Amino acid sequence: MTSTALRASRALELIGAVHEGAAESAADSPLVLATRDPRNLLVVEDAGAVVSACAVLERTFVVGGERLRVGLVGAVSTAPAHRGRGFASRLLESAERELAARGCALALLWAEDPRFYHLRGWRPIGAEDDYLLPPMLGARLPRCDSRLARPADAARLHELASAHPTRVERTLDEMRALLACRDMRVRVAEDGARISAYTCCGRGRDLQGVVHEWGGAENGVLGLLARELAELPSGLPGLFVMAPADAHGLRERLATLDVHPMRGILGLGKVLDRRALAELLLRRVAPLGRVELATNARGGSEVVLRGMRGGGVLSDDSLLAVLFSERGLRDDIDALGAAFGFDASRLPLAPFAFGLDGI
Repeated sequence: MTSTALRASRALELIGAVHEGAAESAADSPLVLATRDPRNLLVVEDAGAVVSACAVLERTFVVGGERLRVGLVGAVSTAPAHRGRGFASRLLESAERELAARGCALALLWAEDPRFYHLRGWRPIGAEDDYLLPPMLGARLPRCDSRLARPADAARLHELASAHPTRVERTLDEMRALLACRDMRVRVAEDGARISAYTCCGRGRDLQGVVHEWGGAENGVLGLLARELAELPSGLPGLFVMAPADAHGLRERLATLDVHPMRGILGLGKVLDRRALAELLLRRVAPLGRVELATNARGGSEVVLRGMRGGGVLSDDSLLAVLFSERGLRDDIDALGAAFGFDASRLPLAPFAFGLDGI
């Protein structure tokens, strides 16, 4: 085994020890951990031992007609005996450099405790709609012909997933791998001989009782949600459903049943490429707005936003807030557009990742 392969193997062992068994972790992460690709497993060593490790993966997010290259960071793990010594900070810095070198404009991660990441420049960004469907709602939802998905269904499910206007791009092979995740139930609704909708419920230990991906015709999706509610394990308050902020049809249908979303965030983000994000911002505020990448007094770069009445420098935090505001809040963006004199109607963007897209 080469030294690179050995480090990757030890990284997987550490991730498995910190989170859960290595085999189980790999089964939940077919695009990264299961492949054992050393390019996507980063480590920090101390005295020749791997003491901190994480997984990374670059993805293309489609949102608002834009394509945004995003670097995912996940499974951040530090051996208990080596915590509090700066190894995880070094690991994050390494991940940020690696993803920037791969052409990612933005880094993204999900964390149960965001305080560690907030101190290192990561900020809440984006928006998603989370629903809690009470068990008794199932009787009020449409019915559909349904069955469990089969491997031969992958191409059709990939087609339905790719129809979402806000999504993470996947290849068909990636879709096949993701549909085989551990402890996940994939149901399909059929309209005659054709699959009209699908849902994915559960994935590993973290997403049990959660429909974390769906696609297709709304009646079919709602019918499949009724099936999941009928089989909801006792003790759960209801069925959680994740949705992009622009899933207006689903929101309107559920509103008629007096079910309304809780607005959440996409995750924690950090700027990797100011130039790429400045170019994205320019496309959203032109023609009244102008965006430049200038050199500051310390020799670094800074983003300058100008409108018809004024302008100013955007810090990385402000750049994230303008482009991908937390929970889609736009009051500050509208106020900035009014003060500077540019059209803010195409901001903010709300990129979204279904549960299958996480590391």
